[in-house]
Amino acid sequence: MAEVGQAMPKVERSLLLEAIQETYARVLKVFDGKVDQTTVPTFTDLGETIRASIDKAARDQYTPTRRDLLQKLKPAIDGPLAGLVNKRTTLDIRGRVRVFDISNLPEREEIQGVAMYILTSWLMGHWRRNKARNIRQIAVLDELYFFMLFAPGRSLLDNLARRSRHLGLMCFFATQQLDDVLLHPETPAILRNSDTKLLFRQDRSVIDKLTTLLSLTDQEKSQLESLRQVRGQYSNAFLIYGPMRNILTVRPDPASRWLNTTEPTYDVPRRARALEAAGGDPWAAVRLLLEQEA
Repeated sequence: MAEVGQAMPKVERSLLLEAIQETYARVLKVFDGKVDQTTVPTFTDLGETIRASIDKAARDQYTPTRRDLLQKLKPAIDGPLAGLVNKRTTLDIRGRVRVFDISNLPEREEIQGVAMYILTSWLMGHWRRNKARNIRQIAVLDELYFFMLFAPGRSLLDNLARRSRHLGLMCFFATQQLDDVLLHPETPAILRNSDTKLLFRQDRSVIDKLTTLLSLTDQEKSQLESLRQVRGQYSNAFLIYGPMRNILTVRPDPASRWLNTTEPTYDVPRRARALEAAGGDPWAAVRLLLEQEA
């Protein structure tokens, strides 16, 4: 609604807030003190309110400003952002576990940036509320490189690395694109503030970039380069826990393997058939697969 780094003009802001208030008064329904979630206003409703004000007073001195507002809101009403922001949420805030899948976002920086802003804003507020209620929390952020593409995502990660303890939050960051993550200036602080690091086999070029950040010795660099993996059986990993460093062998238990495997020829088709046979229940599908292997 305003240029980057600039505040929204006062008149425009006032008219927008007025339209939002009118929209909520017109659309939102409350019964016995409870909000009817199906009546929560959308950007379409807001657009209708502004259009009605324009039609009602076409010669009003603020009509040109309202038309400008409507034009600025167009991407959210029926433009590229509409599919993301112009609908009522399906998020169940009562659940104990929430998964945000952002893998199918359109590959447009404008849309991805807005999605990241919405997601990071909601998460920080949610974690603070839980902290106030003394609820311990776990956050798992996969594909770290994607969060690093956007300023709100980098700010979130930097905040979590520095302040997660103050939020009563245990964080897990994961990425297969470590080389891309190392491009950003926030990365050293994120790594320094993460006490536990688990590195699987890395390319020599990535190891060279990590040398200073992680204070790697020549021996440790050689160990990182020689880590092995046998698909479905084990993976070597280089563990850093505070001052302690060691080589681990990670072996998945059968259930974890079936839940996480991406082997395309044998595992994925078998898991898909088991999931279909189990009526879409992932745990029942895993039990079926384990019984078949017994």
